Amino acid sequence: MEVDVYKEKVSRMKKYISLICAMMCIMTTACGTEAIFNGSKVRNENDLQMEYTVFNTTEQHDFELEAGDSIVVDFEGEGGNVSLTIQKAGEDYIYTGNKMQTCSFSVEAPEAGTYTAIVVGENAKGSIHVYVEKAEE
Repeated sequence: MEVDVYKEKVSRMKKYISLICAMMCIMTTACGTEAIFNGSKVRNENDLQMEYTVFNTTEQHDFELEAGDSIVVDFEGEGGNVSLTIQKAGEDYIYTGNKMQTCSFSVEAPEAGTYTAIVVGENAKGSIHVYVEKAEE
């Protein structure tokens, strides 16, 4: 009889310990997560547009440009830091900006090729629109 009571207590104790371990696992993984991106993105071959309330990641987008085409940037910062680099594949940057402030500008492609815009956000809030403006023929 005493053995049955003992086994029941041990069984109940194992259930409580399992439940406590499961709760601790959930709490430690839930508390350590940070939002990477909360917002909207629109992409196509000539356009990258993002509006975000949380931006803690890196986005990159490739554009096929002819010599004289421009990459136009419209940026509105409402908090945090955003950096932008524009580079022709395998070559030096044609633009780099760190801790950008609200601005609009364009960068002309010196030659034809694939250009990559790399946008990095750190606790950022705001919007950025990077798009191609074709050269007049």
